[in-house]
Amino acid sequence: MRQEMGVLCIISSFQSCSNQITRNTCYRLLHKTVGFWEGVVKRSEAEDRYVACLESAKSQIAVCLPRLEDICTTAKLHVAKLVRMRMHTAQHLLRRDPHIKLVHLLRDPRGILNSRHTSPLSNTNKNRLKEVFVANRENATANNNRAFPRHNASTAPAITRHREVAMIEDAKVLCPTIVRDMQASRYVQQQHPQSILTLKYEDIAVDPVATIDRLYSFLQLDVPSLVKQWFNSTMRQGESRSGGSSTQKKDPAGIATKWRTAIGKDSMEEINRSCAEAVAMSGYTEL
Repeated sequence: MRQEMGVLCIISSFQSCSNQITRNTCYRLLHKTVGFWEGVVKRSEAEDRYVACLESAKSQIAVCLPRLEDICTTAKLHVAKLVRMRMHTAQHLLRRDPHIKLVHLLRDPRGILNSRHTSPLSNTNKNRLKEVFVANRENATANNNRAFPRHNASTAPAITRHREVAMIEDAKVLCPTIVRDMQASRYVQQQHPQSILTLKYEDIAVDPVATIDRLYSFLQLDVPSLVKQWFNSTMRQGESRSGGSSTQKKDPAGIATKWRTAIGKDSMEEINRSCAEAVAMSGYTEL
């Protein structure tokens, strides 16, 4: 309930461009976005001024909010990306404002699991690497070695085994959550068929322009030429990109399905047992 109220509060702040709501509940989120904006998107001059102000007055964020409010009040379209919003909250959003448009973005749960547990920033990798490092240091000390290797022959298999065990356990939580989201999404689709669009991450990776055409058609808007250019540039294969968490990928279609070969056979069978219903309801196929 607390998370749902938080989501509703954030949505309300974006809809109303409320300075008070944003100051009281959302300023930490806004503060953290500054670092992610750098080098990721091309900002407008107004957004540049807001970021510059924010960086110069980090301890007094309220001073900067009127600049963001100016952008908000003049914008024709307000968009909020809510990564952890559960779909049952969508019912409350549409009850409060039937003009809201919802985009439910899906990804194959096995792809989600692989992405979560192979990222260098994941807790699974950080914790396991720490364990391996400590074990190597202890072995070196026991053997009276002054220096010890940062890696040894068993490090990679050990991390892989640990990672896949974590995936199997995570699947038991993730996939039932996806099932509940799909059930709620279908209910919203029945009650508000013009208010929700379901897209797949894999479709964006394989054919971004067609998927964006669907999205803007749903919003009853024309696709800006700059948006098409950005997607063509961002999703083009064969070009090197920087940063593991960057939105610009060298082979987006390959990355979207990398989990098919990255997850071991035995682990895949365990994950499929937990995720069979989620996979089917989301429109994917079991391997």
